[in-house]
Amino acid sequence: MNWLNKLLGVKPKGEFEVVYSKSGTWNINVGKDTTYNEYCHFDILYNDVTKKYKLEHRGYKPESHSLFSDLFQYMRKLNEGTYYIKGGELYDKLPTKSNGKEVSSMNETECQAHLIKAIEDEDYELEEKIRKQLKQFRE
Repeated sequence: MNWLNKLLGVKPKGEFEVVYSKSGTWNINVGKDTTYNEYCHFDILYNDVTKKYKLEHRGYKPESHSLFSDLFQYMRKLNEGTYYIKGGELYDKLPTKSNGKEVSSMNETECQAHLIKAIEDEDYELEEKIRKQLKQFRE
């Protein structure tokens, strides 16, 4: 079947996986002294094939909860590329500095030293920027 998809030019759609989750709580008053909690859950999912994010929600009135608008904005900014997720946390810009120094202003020796540090810290976005800067020195 895969050879038929390749022949027809059908691209795989891939699967979405959860990369960020939040939960909201509703305190519902039934009477003067009776309250109970309801919950809603929000997941931002990522598809590695299409490189897109999507927002899924479930539970008690998720679209009315205050978290909905925030997470919808996060999902849009992730798809635009102005936010990124690392280790389950949202960040608003890709790093352009290492220890307070701009990558674009580093010389080749500094790039090599900071590259080793970025690899040790598993900071792959910074590592990519440093590698691009090193490539410019070799050209």
